[in-house]
Amino acid sequence: MILDIYKDSFEYASKNVKNLLILGVFYLFGFLVIPIFFILGYNYRIVKIATEGMINGNDELPEFEDWTLMFVEGIKCFVVYVAYAIIPIIIFAGILFGCSQINNLSLLILGFIVGIIITLIFTLYSFLAISHMATNDGSMKSAFEIKEITNIAKSIGWGRCFTTYIGMLIIVFVITTVVVAVIVAILMLLGFATISAVPVMSVATATGVISSLIVNFVITFIVMPYLQIFQSRCQGLLYNIR
Repeated sequence: MILDIYKDSFEYASKNVKNLLILGVFYLFGFLVIPIFFILGYNYRIVKIATEGMINGNDELPEFEDWTLMFVEGIKCFVVYVAYAIIPIIIFAGILFGCSQINNLSLLILGFIVGIIITLIFTLYSFLAISHMATNDGSMKSAFEIKEITNIAKSIGWGRCFTTYIGMLIIVFVITTVVVAVIVAILMLLGFATISAVPVMSVATATGVISSLIVNFVITFIVMPYLQIFQSRCQGLLYNIR
């Protein structure tokens, strides 16, 4: 079932290249903040379609239309994600601060692990909350019906929920890493890059700057939109098997 969700989501993300590229433009201008809400609104529509469809169905990517509604839906999603992020951030910070005060490395490591687990749980809840909101006519109140969302998670199966979510994170990480490695390797073969082209490292040469820009452009314009569509589709399909 989980592999079917991944397969469907990969195929779905490549169904409409035009919409994929339009989403990529929003990602490129995400630093302006406003485009982020349109990205979230578009992803919400993908989730909504998935919750109303089925695995290996004939669903199409949503069109970019009704921009005002898309923006409002994006704001709703932003509020939901932030609300679910606040508690684990506070808990995480409290655990790390408390452990650091005791000055015990073992407790600090244990606290870090506990904080990660709590963050994963709340992130999973936020994903289910968005899907639950999508199936309730966009009602933000439904996104915070913790008891009902918990029952939905139980219906899906906690093991299936976490396996799907963690697997999705691994897939996103691996694909991003491989794409970066391939682009850098190609640029190095063409003489346009050195190891400094890797985005996380300092760039000291003109070729390094150009290479870094190329890598970041491809990741932001193509890879991130594709993986976001993949993730949103997974999010909705997982909820739909409740």
